[in-house]
Amino acid sequence: MSTAAIFTPVAALTYPIAIVIPKKDSDAKTIAKLSAVTSIFIGLLLVLIFITFGESIAKLFHIEIIYDFFILIPIYIILSSWIQIIRQWLIRKKQYKITAGVTFKQAVIVSLSKAGLGYYYPTSATLIFISTLGLALQTLQFLAEIQKKTEITLAKNLKVSQTINNLKNIAYQYRDFPLFRAPQVFINAASQSLPLILLSSFFGPAAAGFYSISRTILGMPTALLGNSVSDVFYPRITEAFNEGKDVRKILVKATLYLALVCVPPFSIIILFGPFLFDTIFGAEWTIAGEYARWMALWSIFAFINRPSVSMIPLLGIQGQFLIFEIFSLASRVIALFVGFYIYNSDMVSVMLYSITSAVLNFILITHTISYTKTAIRNRS
Repeated sequence: MSTAAIFTPVAALTYPIAIVIPKKDSDAKTIAKLSAVTSIFIGLLLVLIFITFGESIAKLFHIEIIYDFFILIPIYIILSSWIQIIRQWLIRKKQYKITAGVTFKQAVIVSLSKAGLGYYYPTSATLIFISTLGLALQTLQFLAEIQKKTEITLAKNLKVSQTINNLKNIAYQYRDFPLFRAPQVFINAASQSLPLILLSSFFGPAAAGFYSISRTILGMPTALLGNSVSDVFYPRITEAFNEGKDVRKILVKATLYLALVCVPPFSIIILFGPFLFDTIFGAEWTIAGEYARWMALWSIFAFINRPSVSMIPLLGIQGQFLIFEIFSLASRVIALFVGFYIYNSDMVSVMLYSITSAVLNFILITHTISYTKTAIRNRS
């Protein structure tokens, strides 16, 4: 799943993020079609790469155990891209209720399926196939909901006769997304998945399991609220920015609001993480609580940076953001390797990685707010 997560955000070269921006629906639909075609092309390219170099890649990263499942990764990322396209279209149409409803139903179905089938067939293959089929089910659910509301249909008017020139024009118009945003998202996804892959390689599956469950628990607030806030904030801040309003105040207000929401629950994890994991999951998961204690500090800043990240394409600083992500990846890798090679401790590795990530997110937030003030002044 971590390997798939590295490729998933860039399967459509981040073109879906641009669906919200155009004033005309026709342009937004062209971006959607461009995104779908791009995701299929990249998926087929990955199939070719895995067929040709799959075994070498598995040996290089010490992940031979998942080699047999490589062929599912292209399917997984194509489905994820289509879901992203549909979600961005629904965000454009302010249909947040559909997004929330489908996401909730899919989460319930997938979780129950994992628990039910996992009881009888407790293997990694069960989890992998259910996760992939879950994406297919979510795609069908989204399309079914959109079909019920003809006023927000996405497929209508996306005719085959639409010329390649139109796709080329729209691809060039929003070229900063594949040029700057896609590499940034790829690097960010790699840095997010890196701890799990390296923990598994250097300290074994137990350390990876502790990290995985900690990240899952701490990621719940982001999945439930953070993504929803981003979905609502992005189109509204885009509209306010285009109208020449003082978006800096909106950005600061949204950031402070998220801080007020997330600091109390994450503080509980910081103070009582080991005790809570021991009580809820059992004594053998106490170490995961120690992981979570440090990861919660990072999660606070990762949670409140959502409005700042949404502002980046509007401010036209995606090039700066790419440089920042390269620096972030290097810093996180150094933090992990210091823990691995100097201290030979998985706990120190997670601690250094989490502190580094928290500092980097804080820098991103403050820089974006500062740059927004400069952008408003220059525009005036």
